[in-house]
Amino acid sequence: MTDILNPFPYFPEAGTGGYVYIGTAGMDARTNPVTVYRDEAHTLAWAQPIRTVDGYPAYQGAKAGLYIVATDFSLTVLDSNQAVVSNLTSAEAVIKLSQTIADEATTARDEAVAAQAASETAQGITETARDEAVSARDAANSAAAASQQYYPGARAYVPRGLTSVTITAAGTGGTNGTYTCPLTGDNLTVDAYATIVVSGGSVSSVTVAAPGLYIGASPTAGTVDTSSITGLTSATLTPVIGYLKTSGEYWLTDTSPASAYLSLFQNQSNAAVEIDAQFDPMSAGRATDEADRAEAAVGAVLQTVSVILQPDDGLVDGAWYGEFFISVDTNFTLLRHQLFLDDGMGLTSVSVNLNDENYGGPFTVTSTADSDAVTIFAPAGTSRISFQIDGTTGSPGGAAFKLEGLPP
Repeated sequence: MTDILNPFPYFPEAGTGGYVYIGTAGMDARTNPVTVYRDEAHTLAWAQPIRTVDGYPAYQGAKAGLYIVATDFSLTVLDSNQAVVSNLTSAEAVIKLSQTIADEATTARDEAVAAQAASETAQGITETARDEAVSARDAANSAAAASQQYYPGARAYVPRGLTSVTITAAGTGGTNGTYTCPLTGDNLTVDAYATIVVSGGSVSSVTVAAPGLYIGASPTAGTVDTSSITGLTSATLTPVIGYLKTSGEYWLTDTSPASAYLSLFQNQSNAAVEIDAQFDPMSAGRATDEADRAEAAVGAVLQTVSVILQPDDGLVDGAWYGEFFISVDTNFTLLRHQLFLDDGMGLTSVSVNLNDENYGGPFTVTSTADSDAVTIFAPAGTSRISFQIDGTTGSPGGAAFKLEGLPP
């Protein structure tokens, strides 16, 4: 069966009142007609010639199709004045060309639909990736900010202090032992101290015990005062003053003007840049906890609980607690901790309690970031976690704690 230019063949030159003849291929269509049908089922035959309205075959004034059994045919078209406007002895090539054009149009349409669907899919993937990137950025910022140190007055400059000591000359005659020695001749506003180990009468190692603090443009290192080391002579120890927060790291300081909040700063190429002018440390801890819960929801296994204690009058002995949501059953195995010091010296001890039962400690906490092993099982849901502070010395301004663990 041949469907001639489905759905309705168009003969523009015929206009209205034209004539269409369809006949045997290779012969005059007007004298050798074939049976032509209006329907695909071949039940409604046309009477030839077939009349046209506006160039379309019309039956009782309505457009109609042209169907024949043969795969080829001849075609003659006359206008309303019966002048020949089209005459083909074989229409097979025309039909094949028309079908090719139709197939190509269908293919182009399908490709356009596929391209649109791919575009919509890509847009959805891009939006999802963007949302995930924003969530990851926010979680990273919260986690980074939740563990930063406090440096009073560190707004215009990145805080600096004692970062290392070079043994220029080890000296001789010293009494073996470990000593804590201050700097002298420096301009630090908070005193710095070095831990010196003397072995065989000479200085064998020097580490930073307390970095002290300098806020300004021109620090002076001075020298290490070794007068407390009995018998030591000819020792030259060169202190190095450096940035306490390297490029990319954060710290907390007072707001300007003063408020109940803190300001969050970042070292950007050794310049102090304010990131958040009204930073709430406890909110950062909660934000970190929320980020951990979000990670757990998408299959991450590491579970954490972060807490920053930053009371107005400094850290004092007592129990500090809060309620935390644990997304899955978790075996906490590590406690990270660090003090925020206002005067460069101080330490305390901490014990960890879950639902008012002691599960770890006491552990010594200093200004150096450190960690201790714990064994704490926290069931999924809300748990009361407290940190018992005891034996505080010096005047620490606060402390940061972080529990880490995995589901069973």
